[in-house]
This record gives sequence, structure tokens and C-alpha cells, in this order.
Amino acid sequence: MPHRPLNPGHLSTGKGPLYQLPDGRWQEGNDPPVPEDYYREDIHRGIYFLRKNSVNKYKILVAMDSDVYPQESWLKEYEGVNIFKSSYVPQGNEYPLPYYRLAAAYRDSINSLPDEEWICYGYTSDLICANGWDSHIVETINARGQDHVYVPMFIETRSGGGQPPYQSIWDIQATPELIWNEWRRYICCHALTMPEPSSRQISEHDLDKYIEVANQREMPPFVVEMCGVRDLGYYDVMFMKAKYAKQAGFSFGFGFDIDFDNRLGHIGLQKVVCTKSFVLHCWINFVWK
Repeated sequence: MPHRPLNPGHLSTGKGPLYQLPDGRWQEGNDPPVPEDYYREDIHRGIYFLRKNSVNKYKILVAMDSDVYPQESWLKEYEGVNIFKSSYVPQGNEYPLPYYRLAAAYRDSINSLPDEEWICYGYTSDLICANGWDSHIVETINARGQDHVYVPMFIETRSGGGQPPYQSIWDIQATPELIWNEWRRYICCHALTMPEPSSRQISEHDLDKYIEVANQREMPPFVVEMCGVRDLGYYDVMFMKAKYAKQAGFSFGFGFDIDFDNRLGHIGLQKVVCTKSFVLHCWINFVWK
């Protein structure tokens, strides 16, 4: 779980080293300290739902940039959560820098693990897993074997797409046809679209209702495609043995995550998409506690 405090989704970067003060606030460069409430919706929420909604208990490795300095007590309230520091130090000419830092966080943390360790690549701290999401993945691993990559269905909240008639889908009631056919055709093929409400906030209840509607469509329990194809499977939240990630290798810069999916395909790995497993990437306010 790569994470840089004060930067939702890890996709922006600040002006300098990031220090956590004894009172829990973070300070970046010479900027004023930021209270915890500013960023608490990210890493704490991600860990909370992994613990609450997973059938299995996972070791969580929070991969930090080399210039992030948390207090020793940070995240210690969560059992099984450890901090890992990336070795990557920006040289000043990498653009866009967040995509170098994020790629390095993945690379260094994965390379630190034994080859036979199961990893979940791409589980960023701004994701929310649905209830029982991993049970379907483990069942499929047991059925298909350990020499594949396994992914859940990736859901993203969206207000619309670029093609008519779905330029705007605010407050539209989802249906199985819209979820699996229309919105995949006109908005995004390799992620399921969840319409954003005009209130700009959703809850776990809303996510559960959306999944209930999606499951009304008769889908095979899994669909197999080559890594790098992305007809149905996303390039994030990928379960695999660490040795396969190391064998594929890592690139830096914009598009590194898509390139990683492609690299897995180049070494002959298939992606098994579990159609009854769901993870949400939420762009708007997710009301939880």
C-alpha cells in the first residue's frame, strides 16, 4: 500500500521532505503544518476497510517515499501494519515526479519480499474493498492455480464520459445493462462505472447496493485474459507471487502501472478476472465513520 501523506492517491508531490510532528500533524517544506483531519480519509480508511471487509488477514506494508519521516507511533494502532521506506531519491529532472516515486515504492517494497510471497500490487491507500471481496479471489486461486495473476472488478465513481449519450450520468440509477454493457462501451471498458450523486458523497451502503445491482447480471465467476489486454481486468489490485513481479520488472514515469501489466503479459502470464469481487476507487467523499 504505497502512501504519501497529504497527497491523495499518491499522485501529487510536495515541495520538500515531509515530517510528522509529535502531535500527529504533517509539515512539508516550509508550509504550515496540516492537521490530521486533512488526510485521515486516506490511509486510515484504506486500512480500516481492508481489516473490516476481508475474509483473510493480510500483512500490510505501507511503502513510503525516502523523504517522508513519520513518528514511530504512526499507524501502530493497527496490528500487522509495517512501514517500508523506498530507496529512491529524486534527481531533479524526473517528470512527472509522483509517477517515479510511486513506481519506486512498488519496486523496492516488492523486491524486499521472498519470491514465494503472495503480493497485491497496486492497492493504493485510497481504495475501498467491498465486503468479502477476497473470498472470491482465494476460491479462484484454489481452482486455477498459483501461476496466474488474479484481479477483482475495479469500480470508479464518475460523473460521465466523453461519448454521447453518457457525457453526464449524475444521479442516474445503475442497472445491470448499464454497468456491464453501456458504460463499459462508452465510458470505461476495464473498470466498472458508478455514477456520482449530486451530493458528492456516498457510503458503504451505496456501494453494497451498486454491487447488488451488478450481481443481477449472470456473469461467469471469472474471465481469463492475457495480462496487458485489459478487456475486463484492471491493471491495479493484482494478486500474484512476488517472483512474477520481479521477473516482469519495473519502469518509472507516467504509465508505469499500465507498462507493468504489459510486462506481465510479455512473460506469458494470464490475468484471471474475478467478477464477483469488487474494489472501489472513490473520487468523492466516502462517508464511513
